[in-house]
Amino acid sequence: MANAKLAPVIALGSAQTLAWGSSYYLPAVLATPIARDLAVAPATVFAAFSVALLVSAALGPHAGRAIDRWGGRFVLAGTNLVFAAGLAALSFAHGPWSLFLAWAVLGVGMLSLVHDTHAWVEANFKEKDVGRMVPGQRAEIEIDAYPGTSFKGHVESLGAGTGSEFAIIPSQNANGNWVKVTQRVPVRIAFDGKPSRPMIAGLSSTVTVKFDN
Repeated sequence: MANAKLAPVIALGSAQTLAWGSSYYLPAVLATPIARDLAVAPATVFAAFSVALLVSAALGPHAGRAIDRWGGRFVLAGTNLVFAAGLAALSFAHGPWSLFLAWAVLGVGMLSLVHDTHAWVEANFKEKDVGRMVPGQRAEIEIDAYPGTSFKGHVESLGAGTGSEFAIIPSQNANGNWVKVTQRVPVRIAFDGKPSRPMIAGLSSTVTVKFDN
């Protein structure tokens, strides 16, 4: 990886690790000390954390619409400020009510940690078709909900296993079957830029990967 790309990856990865560590993973480490300092049961701390999750879930769709309207930088910067305020409020909590209030504020900031505006399609290609596929290849995406419209994309990644491998009862080709079952490999196809039409999860699509020589 080029140095120009390595620096932002390290910076963003470190920031994301700190953000998750000081929010979703915080109770796992500090629940008991917090409960002891506030003279409450550890279950109360986890209850306050649950409030944060509920707040994050309730406001998540609104945050997504705000990002689509104003862009991710403005919204994510604002929620990070709220997140910092929630951590500050948590440090000054002196009882159950202030504890719940601090976690509610943290919940507003936590919603930005899970939102992803990056749209993609998971295409399941036959195993014989993925041998020539590599990340970066051009692709054309047709969504059944938008007939006559095609979208440009590219191969982002290949699945680490076939679809059946992650099934509850995976099929095995090496157990004496006379008929070999063709496996399918999930391939993530990312859109080039923001799609011009809403991408609703679960829509059916047809994907064509271009094998450029």
